[in-house]
Amino acid sequence: MNQDIFTSLLKQFTRFIDRLTDEDISALKSGKKILSFKLIEDQKASRENKDLSEFRKLADQLMEINSRVEAENLLDNLKKKNLIELSKFLDIPVQSRENISKIKEKIIESTVGYRLRSQAIQRSTD
Repeated sequence: MNQDIFTSLLKQFTRFIDRLTDEDISALKSGKKILSFKLIEDQKASRENKDLSEFRKLADQLMEINSRVEAENLLDNLKKKNLIELSKFLDIPVQSRENISKIKEKIIESTVGYRLRSQAIQRSTD
């Protein structure tokens, strides 16, 4: 068995044992209860993977959009929490006290706006 996997399993088992109550431990010692192991999907990890997938999709869409208005429409249905998470995914600094409009503006200017400005500069130097 891979040592990293073994170490991870031992850590999970240790966390499980640490959470047992004194009653649970007594019941285990007396044989009234037994330990049983079951593989289940970590809901938090699953949710985080889903969020990352959605953020990748949004980032890809932002890179294809050619107007700030289209980008605004794309971000319209996102809640503040999701906008903050998207900005973290895109490595755009925002503060949680900023309002939704300001966060959207930063995301749009750092993606679509940046690309449009860059294209305009390239055209003017040609």
